[in-house]
Amino acid sequence: MNMDSVKSLLKRSLDIYKENFRTFIGILLVPAVFAVLVGFFAVFIPETKVWGIVILLLFILSTFVGFWANTALIVFIRDRANKNSILNIYKASIKYFLPHFWILVLIGLITFGGMILFIIPMYFLAVLISLSPYILIAENTKGLKAIAKSREYIKDYFWPVVGRQLALMALAGLIGLFIGLLALSLSLFGQSAESIFGPLIFTIAVLLLTPIAPIFLTLLYENLRSIKPAVSKETNHKRGIFIGSAILGVLAIIAFFVLIIFIPPQPDEFDGNQTGTQTQIEE
Repeated sequence: MNMDSVKSLLKRSLDIYKENFRTFIGILLVPAVFAVLVGFFAVFIPETKVWGIVILLLFILSTFVGFWANTALIVFIRDRANKNSILNIYKASIKYFLPHFWILVLIGLITFGGMILFIIPMYFLAVLISLSPYILIAENTKGLKAIAKSREYIKDYFWPVVGRQLALMALAGLIGLFIGLLALSLSLFGQSAESIFGPLIFTIAVLLLTPIAPIFLTLLYENLRSIKPAVSKETNHKRGIFIGSAILGVLAIIAFFVLIIFIPPQPDEFDGNQTGTQTQIEE
C-alpha cells in the first residue's frame, strides 16, 4: 500500500486548518498572551529585585503554558471531528503534559547520543522516532514504547517519510525566508517602523503557521497506521538501540559539564602577549 503524497498531505492539512481556524488560533492565543505579558514587564516595568522575580516567574509560566498549548494542539487534531471547546481541549490535554515532556526528553537524549556516532546515525534515529509524540496522544502509549512504535511504523517506509518531512521543512524554510524579507523591508520606512512592526509580523506569522506542522505529522502518522494496523496492537517492540543511544546522550552531557566545571580555561595567548607588552611599556 502506497503512502499519501506530499501534495495530498498538504492539501488535507490546509483543509483541516481552514475548517478549524478559530479553534487553532484560540489554543495558541493563550500562550501568546503570556508571552506579551513577559515582554510588557521586561520593557515597561522599572528594574528592581521584585521585577527580576516577576519576569522569571512569568517566563516559567509562559514556557509551561506554551508547551501545554503544543500538547493541546495535537490532542485537538486527534479529536478534530468532535469540535470540542478550547477549555475542554486544554482539560483533555493536561494528562498528556508530563508524558509528552518525557518523550521529548528521550528524543533529545537519543538524538544527542546518535550525534556522538556522527551526523548520519543522528538523523537516522531522529526520523525513526519523530512520530513518538503523535503515537503517545493517539494510542496513549508512553515513553520508550511510543518511541519503539514510531520505529515500527516508519520501518519499510523510511525514505518516503524522509521525503515528506523534508518537503515540510523546505516549505517552512521558504515561508520563513519570505517573512524575514518582509520584516527586513520595513527598514526602508525607518528604524522605528522595523523595530515596531518587525516583531509584530513575526508573532502573527508564528501564530498563524504553527498548527500546520502538527497537522501534517498527525496525518502522516495516521497514514502509516492505516498501512500497518498491526503495529498499534503490538506491545513488545525492540528498544535496545534507543536505550543505548539515550545512555550515550546522558554520558555525553555529564562529560560536557565535567569538562566545564573541572578543567580551568586556558589563558589566551594574545592576552598574555598583550600583558607582557604592557609591562614592558610601563617599565
